[in-house]
Amino acid sequence: SDLLPITPIFAVRCLTNSEQESSKSKSKNGRAVLIGTRATIASQAFPMHSEGLGITGIEAQELVSAAESGERDGNLSPAVEKYINSLCRRISKTDADTLILGCTHFSVFENEFKRRLGISTVNSARVGAQILAKHVTALNSGEEITTVIRTIKE
Repeated sequence: SDLLPITPIFAVRCLTNSEQESSKSKSKNGRAVLIGTRATIASQAFPMHSEGLGITGIEAQELVSAAESGERDGNLSPAVEKYINSLCRRISKTDADTLILGCTHFSVFENEFKRRLGISTVNSARVGAQILAKHVTALNSGEEITTVIRTIKE
């Protein structure tokens, strides 16, 4: 699907666009950490859309497999617990006050990160769903599909 690879960019834009519900006010110090898949972090696409928000990218590929195998907040295997602890140590070393969950899989671990780090989170699954709902509403009002898709990608 065209939406999945650009969802982290939506999350970044939510932090930088004052018209969005999850605006830059989520980050009080202008610094965020984006955890993402290997491909998301390697793409370096998110800093290009940060509009002044300092973003540190941290690869968290193992969380995809963990989510797909049924791991969830409050129900973690010792191996996933250890991996999340190691991610939290890395995130804590930054001065970020906001964590962007840059993969839709990561939403099942959102409460673990909030509890352990005590920082704001931006859930790219939720952000993507909100933006998609907005554009489906536009489609239902008669807007052309090509216009909606172009707007989503911008």
